[in-house]
Amino acid sequence: VVPLTGFIAGLTALAGVTLAAATLTIDLSRIDPVTIAVLALGAGVAQRLPITLFRSSAVSMAFAATIATYVLYGTGAALLVNLVSAAVNAFTPDRKPLRKIAFNSAALTVSAFFAGSTYEILAGISGVQGSFVAIPAVVVSALVYYLLNTSLTASVIALSAGGIFLPRFAAVWRQNYAWMSLNFVATATAGGAMAIGYETLGTLGVAVFVGPVLAGWYSFRAAMANSREVRERNVDLEDRIQVLNVSNQAFLAFAEAVRAAGYRPTHPRA
Repeated sequence: VVPLTGFIAGLTALAGVTLAAATLTIDLSRIDPVTIAVLALGAGVAQRLPITLFRSSAVSMAFAATIATYVLYGTGAALLVNLVSAAVNAFTPDRKPLRKIAFNSAALTVSAFFAGSTYEILAGISGVQGSFVAIPAVVVSALVYYLLNTSLTASVIALSAGGIFLPRFAAVWRQNYAWMSLNFVATATAGGAMAIGYETLGTLGVAVFVGPVLAGWYSFRAAMANSREVRERNVDLEDRIQVLNVSNQAFLAFAEAVRAAGYRPTHPRA
């Protein structure tokens, strides 16, 4: 309990520092209120429709709106949009405990901060920020978001389970997140491309890239449905094997008891 509490407290403190630092960089003259409102609404709606994974974990498409925001308006604005999804997550479908709210909000904030900062650094170095040529910077930043966010979530699950940390962390991360890396990065890249498309093509650019984001949500959902079906079949198979093992052990015990009693079968002579 103490390591888990300390982990959440430290992460929350880091999130507070990054949020304060990022909000100071917001340039209000760059921000279109309607666009930022649409992105915030999209983040909230996406968070309201999460895809449940294994071991008390879930993923939503809200990260696509966060990535689109830092591509358009910078990391500070992205963190504010990110807080919308954190607020929705805190109270839906049920109100969560304070410690869980603190962790979720902090993990989302820290992940968005480092992802947004990565994009700004890479796009700034290349000199093509806000251009479709900056897509590689979007891909790298999305990978940063994915690795950091999933690692933080796997860490808190492993700490809450107790025992040796590294084996549990590896098991949780492998089971919940290893399979979704390409899907996550592809969906996040579509979110960044949607933002760049908006800058370049206006509403048409958004329309072009909304499809891939929705496709990413559907593919996540379909993959989890298939995984659950496979797991249910495996559980059923394990139950059947267990029944067979019990029956076999009972038969062997009966045979041993008969042998110990000195019973010898007689065979009629031909």
